[in-house]
Amino acid sequence: KMVFFFFSLFPMMNVGDNIAYGLRCHGVSRAETRRRVDEVLERIGLPDVGKRRIDQLSGGQKQRIAIARCMVLNPDLLLLDEPLGALDLKLREHMKVELKMLQSQFGTTFAYITHDQTEALVMSDRVAVMKDGQFEQVGTPRELYNDPRSPFVAGFVGDSTCWSGTVEQVEGSEVQVRAAGGWELRTFLANGQDVRPGDPVDVFVRPECMLAAPTESSGHGPPEDQSCNAFRGRIDSLLFNGSNSRLLVRTMSEDLIEVALPASGPGAALDAGDAVHVAWEPEQSRCFRQET
Repeated sequence: KMVFFFFSLFPMMNVGDNIAYGLRCHGVSRAETRRRVDEVLERIGLPDVGKRRIDQLSGGQKQRIAIARCMVLNPDLLLLDEPLGALDLKLREHMKVELKMLQSQFGTTFAYITHDQTEALVMSDRVAVMKDGQFEQVGTPRELYNDPRSPFVAGFVGDSTCWSGTVEQVEGSEVQVRAAGGWELRTFLANGQDVRPGDPVDVFVRPECMLAAPTESSGHGPPEDQSCNAFRGRIDSLLFNGSNSRLLVRTMSEDLIEVALPASGPGAALDAGDAVHVAWEPEQSRCFRQET
């Protein structure tokens, strides 16, 4: 069974008749149809809307009715084709929670199609990332985010800063890379990768793995030893969004680096124009051989 992008509810039928449509097509008796419709309306938390017209429902209620119309048939698998794409942002965030609860309540496998990476991570037990019609990686949201197996997955799932460079030295899983801007990076190989000195590579690091501190606050600056990646820059702009706020830091080589802004600590008061140190540990980044 399938839930469509625009729900595809029948406007000429009331809510109860929309949900009952599939049962009637399967020849289920009138009494059994009424019982199952009432039961599914109760389970989705809308027991009193059976007689309402579709145009009397909110967007979230329409979403639940579209799901109920499928679930009343007791399917083994429910395909949802970008089911939240037609909703506004606030309702979409609310419906993420609703859908998770409904899936758990019905115990049915949901195959959820979306182009929203954040939505995929939040909604799923397992995620399949596709590229050119092929599965690039399949795993839990945590695996895809923390252990991407290809540059495409590293760049596609979540936010990352990427540097291109050339391998200078390999010591086990740790790699020293000379980035295109001329500075040295120490990073770790992604699983399944094998590189040698001279190979062109891409290095990915997440914004939340980087720490930024004002350069004039020497007590909070990044470590000066060679085990930590560190550079100086100036904040180009501040993207404030509460707990998800970001800094855009311009380096001496004119790279623009995205750094997560902490809610508290030495970096919380940073603003556009401030000079900063940015640092992260080598194991917080991943190195991939460049794809040809």
